[in-house]
Amino acid sequence: MTLVYYLDTGVIECLLVPDEFSIGYKSLIAAVEKIRKNSYDIQENEIFYTPLRKETLFYEDNQKILFTMSQ
Repeated sequence: MTLVYYLDTGVIECLLVPDEFSIGYKSLIAAVEKIRKNSYDIQENEIFYTPLRKETLFYEDNQKILFTMSQ
């Protein structure tokens, strides 16, 4: 939450928040695939992120992200 404070006070201009749910889901799918096939081909996966800026910090969608980060 220190980074959010820095964003709010203007120390930094932008904060990129990765979609942790998607990262976890893709990792779990890859682990299951490895177990089933007993081998795993490395695949490139896109990781989505949300840019947070001071002027959009308190938008409703961003508030949901901040709430999740604080848990």
